[in-house]
Amino acid sequence: LGPDQVLARGYALVLNPEGAVIATAAAAKQESRLTIRFADGETPVSTGAAPPPSAARATGPRTAGQGSLF
Repeated sequence: LGPDQVLARGYALVLNPEGAVIATAAAAKQESRLTIRFADGETPVSTGAAPPPSAARATGPRTAGQGSLF
């Protein structure tokens, strides 16, 4: 069976951002973003894991004395 035939049977492939297959839950927990490939397409997902430091968004300078918005 080829991968497309397996996907058509209801299975899915889990891929990391580089497109490599993730085969275990432990490996999935190391990623902050994954793609799940189904027979009819793909969908991006977030795992809830912290993104790697290089992918973290930079925050701007904090201003002292900023009041509460509530």
